[in-house]
Amino acid sequence: MHNMLCHSKLNSAFLEGLRLLGFKPCSLLKHYHQLRSPTFLYPDERSMAGSTQTFIAFHAAMLAKEKMAVCSFVRTQASEPRLVAVIPQVEEVDDFGVQVTPPGMNLVYLPYSDDVRQPEADTTFTGLAHPRADEAQIEAAERLMAALSLPEFASSNIPNPTLQRHYQVLEAYALNEPPPELVNDETQPDTHGMKKQMGAIISFRDAIYGEGNDDDVKAKPAASKKRKSAEEEEEVKQQAAAIDYKV
Repeated sequence: MHNMLCHSKLNSAFLEGLRLLGFKPCSLLKHYHQLRSPTFLYPDERSMAGSTQTFIAFHAAMLAKEKMAVCSFVRTQASEPRLVAVIPQVEEVDDFGVQVTPPGMNLVYLPYSDDVRQPEADTTFTGLAHPRADEAQIEAAERLMAALSLPEFASSNIPNPTLQRHYQVLEAYALNEPPPELVNDETQPDTHGMKKQMGAIISFRDAIYGEGNDDDVKAKPAASKKRKSAEEEEEVKQQAAAIDYKV
């Protein structure tokens, strides 16, 4: 009974919620400090009266001073405390006045010291040699990027081929017609356009891997083993019968 009581006290040693530890400039938060996707925070008057007024005050002050709050966060009683950064988020609207990004705060989970690693400093991971690209390789890469650039590309302009096919089948079923051919999948690479820039692709490959390197050459299939003749099988059986397994 005593052990169970101690165990329950240890589990409830940290209260649920956020505990403010201090404030830091938002510029100190790096992209590699995020362990997982952040959590969006907003006030809830039904759970705690007066939270909206407090939230708005902190949100406005942190935006004005470009500060973030460093807190200790415990999600449940069984959870261990985590260091988090609470960052204010500005409301954004489009040209038509429609809200694109809501106002609020993002809770970013911060790493501990042993969570941040530097694999580039580990020779067992990177090896002893550190090759660097020469000027010819860099110029070949720049020509390749310029040749394959997509200045007017927008992912929102590409329809989902699976969803479009689903709509086609539903329309054909409603009209009692056979399903049409497959839709044009615009997510696939533009092979015709890639062939026009084959010169830049080949020059980049030769600059990196050397001239004459062709990865498109397929390896010859291994020769299949011929089946043993009846005479060879009989000879193998005789050799196996001559073995004395009792020795």
